[in-house]
Formats: sequence, C-alpha cells, structure tokens
Amino acid sequence: MKILACVDFTPAADAVVDVVGNLASSSTTTVTLLHVAAPEPAFVGYDDEGGPRSREDRERQLDHERVRIGQQAAILAQRGVETAETVMRVGATTDTILEVADEIDADVVVVGRHRHGRLHDLLLGNTATEVVERSRRPVLIVPPRDD
Repeated sequence: MKILACVDFTPAADAVVDVVGNLASSSTTTVTLLHVAAPEPAFVGYDDEGGPRSREDRERQLDHERVRIGQQAAILAQRGVETAETVMRVGATTDTILEVADEIDADVVVVGRHRHGRLHDLLLGNTATEVVERSRRPVLIVPPRDD
C-alpha cells in the first residue's frame, strides 16, 4: 500500500503522523510525507502579519519547514515505519496534494482536519474537504485531537 501523508506542522499533522504510524504496520506499506509550503509572496515585505519580510527570512522559513518534515519522518521511523520519501513543494495546497498523489500513485491520501468555524470554511474553504471533493483516490480525514 502507498500512503500519502499530508503534514503542515500543526496539531492536526501530529494526529496524521499517529494514524499513518498505525496504518503502516505492514512491511509492504510505503509512506510519502508531503508538506505544501505557502507560495512565495508577490511582494516580500508586504505579506501578511508574521510572514517573511525578506528573501532571507523566506529561506529560513523554508529551511525550518524542511527540518520539521524530517522530524516527522523520524517519528515514524521510531515506530518502525520507513518513510519512502519526504516531499516539500511550494504551491496551492489542494492542487499540490492531488498532483503528488498521482505522481506516487497513492492508494490513500491522509489529511488532517483543523478546527475552524463554519464561517472560516465558508469564506476561505477547507483543504480536507477540497481534497475529498476533487480526489479520485480514497481520502482519510484525521480529526484534530482533543489535547
């Protein structure tokens, strides 16, 4: 079985890693960890509050995200799950998830669900819902933990 596990370094991603660790108990399972980084802002320095203010800040942010995906792969390795690959892409989240799922011919896509209100989802959308609606592959949505 090929699992595409989508992580974003939030508590929802921690839950995804836990579920994937349980699913991948078979030696015939391969796991690809995917993190989709936000696209580079059109005008560095004019980005949303808390975002990068320079190209160097953006590179530090991406380096930090590379370290984090490596840490999540290490968590799976400690549980005896070998990660076939860690993939970090910059782009539109849903489109990128679906592209990578096709590239690796994933049997299942695992995404975390965040706790947002209905208004947030209505105005901004919800990645997990979009992936389910657009995917031709089975999608497992992992609910957020209550810790």
